[in-house]
Amino acid sequence: MKKERETANKYRQQALEGDLMAMNNMGVCYAQGIGVVEDHVMAFQWYMKAALSLYNY
Repeated sequence: MKKERETANKYRQQALEGDLMAMNNMGVCYAQGIGVVEDHVMAFQWYMKAALSLYNY
């Protein structure tokens, strides 16, 4: 659990700095409850932020 929280925090920081892969990874974290409380609205918001930044997965 602690490692998952640390990973989610790392992705969040990178995403806020504009890292597109990290934005997508934050979506995955929220969709699956990895290191954060599962929240499909937040997952969608992170996926959309990545998509609107021209990220193609």
